[in-house]
Amino acid sequence: MQVNTAKFLESNPSVKTCPSPHMPEYAFIGRSNVGKSSLINAMTNRKSLAKTSSTPGKTQLINHFLINESWYLVDLPGYGWAKVSKSQRRDFEGLITEYLSERENLVVTFVLVDIRHEPQAIDLEFFAWLGENQIPFAIIFTKSDKLNNSKLVASLDRYETVLKSAWEALPPNFITSAVKNEGTEDILAYIEKYNKALEEKFSQIQPIKVIKEVPEQPAKQVKKTNSKPKTYKKEESESELNEFEKKSFEKAAPKPSKYASPRKTNSKYTVPFSNENKNEKSKDKGKRPATNVKRNSKAAESKQFKSASKSSKGAKNKSSQKPTSFKGKRK
Repeated sequence: MQVNTAKFLESNPSVKTCPSPHMPEYAFIGRSNVGKSSLINAMTNRKSLAKTSSTPGKTQLINHFLINESWYLVDLPGYGWAKVSKSQRRDFEGLITEYLSERENLVVTFVLVDIRHEPQAIDLEFFAWLGENQIPFAIIFTKSDKLNNSKLVASLDRYETVLKSAWEALPPNFITSAVKNEGTEDILAYIEKYNKALEEKFSQIQPIKVIKEVPEQPAKQVKKTNSKPKTYKKEESESELNEFEKKSFEKAAPKPSKYASPRKTNSKYTVPFSNENKNEKSKDKGKRPATNVKRNSKAAESKQFKSASKSSKGAKNKSSQKPTSFKGKRK
């Protein structure tokens, strides 16, 4: 089989919301680090159709992919030692059990097993559960490129010995490598054989419109407000006070602070508030105030006197008017 089109369809948290079961469906499942997503990408010849991650346990929903517009490929959540809580693990197990037991158009379940390891108890128990529930399955051995030929044959012999001790007939198996893209053509040929055998059966099934259940969100409670604004109590009572009470009321009222912070301006330096008359312009406007200068120091007074004498001498040379005495700022 040649994969011409492959696209992600949708993800679902329940089998009830999965796509219409009018096409044959093939599920892929395995332990959390078995390389399931890499194998799906190799089968479909797409680099990023299924999301791969170095952290196991990323697949947590039932993911449907539509292949050649004629059959579904399903990526199921992994099982095993994924780093999830016990409650999440129980939810995954319930989701897998529900899907495998109730999905009507499921044809074959492919169970992926890492060929490098010894037969694991969790995989053998899963095989037994599928057999007891009469769910057809096949085994896909992954990561065969990690072993040489002799070790690969020895590992396959071990699995065959263990399975023969519990099974009368062995399920179909495929040896694959997602890195070298080996064994993927055999899996696709196996799927194509079933598709041709079931073509007449599925042609009689009409598509079903699946209704997605959207949980209802609770309505927001709107606080009731009175249309008439409430009047301030102090304003109502102030009109009814006598003169003595008015004076006491004014004393109790908060006054603006003398050291209130100035308004923000675009200037680099902020100008402090002062009690001077607003109409009088300061002579030192725009200059940065001097820092670390004592107001009553003798050095400051002498410096101020020298500057006053210099300015008076300059005035004599320029005009014949009488010099005016220097008036410093009040401190």
